Amino acid sequence: MTSRWFFVALLLLAGCIAPARGQTSVLGSQASPSELLAGAEAKFDLAVQRFKDEKVITPALFREAAMAYDAILGGGAINARLLLNAGNAWLLAGDTGRAVLAYRRAERLKPVDVTVQKSLAYARSQVGLALAPSAGHRLSGAIMAWRGWIHRAWILGAAFGAYGLLWLMAAARFTPWKRCSRPGLAWLCAGVAGLCTLMLWADRRASTGRRDGVIVAPAGADARNGPSSGVYDPSFDQPLAPGVEVTVIEERLGWVRVLLIDGRETWVESRAIERV
Repeated sequence: MTSRWFFVALLLLAGCIAPARGQTSVLGSQASPSELLAGAEAKFDLAVQRFKDEKVITPALFREAAMAYDAILGGGAINARLLLNAGNAWLLAGDTGRAVLAYRRAERLKPVDVTVQKSLAYARSQVGLALAPSAGHRLSGAIMAWRGWIHRAWILGAAFGAYGLLWLMAAARFTPWKRCSRPGLAWLCAGVAGLCTLMLWADRRASTGRRDGVIVAPAGADARNGPSSGVYDPSFDQPLAPGVEVTVIEERLGWVRVLLIDGRETWVESRAIERV
């Protein structure tokens, strides 16, 4: 058994698969959300039990579980734990592209979840094409690194606290306690409130933006210099591997122009990628 299966199997057997609670109703499905979830977990448990008994990974069983999780997600369920479970199942099924996609979606919902971060990092290490991040991509990642450590609720609380204290000091200037109003502290509160507001805006944009995509085509995406496979030459010597993350710039007639993390641009067919 390869190190890939061994690592992920240990991760799952250690208890990373957890019930997904609080999902919304699944519209248009004959089965209830609870029934779909029970079916998905039963399929996954069966695959894990076979691994325990026979020490053999069964990709087909994990794929069935992953597709069952996706059926719930496709019906409107929004739950980070459910996405994490789906990512684990896809990874064990051998589909790195859809695993990265599921983990990225889970990260948007819960960026401070350590399990999600570790799972995404491992899935990225399994992508068959390594790209060196450009300076701009590294800078952007450094600026947004706080999302993996600071909860939104903490930022929101700090913003309300700073704004509240700032208004209290402003009001105190018109009362007998005007000495309580300190200009230096007021500027500090204004700075904290402004920084927190900026962080909340950036977090909201990162959580709701639809420009990020992941290559999910099993054979990878044929990258071209323009939106046609019959007219334009390939951009690279090999296709973009499943799991490669891109930023969508433009869409045209079944093709999308994407930006890779190394700063290069290329065109791939729309069907080869899915938006995060």
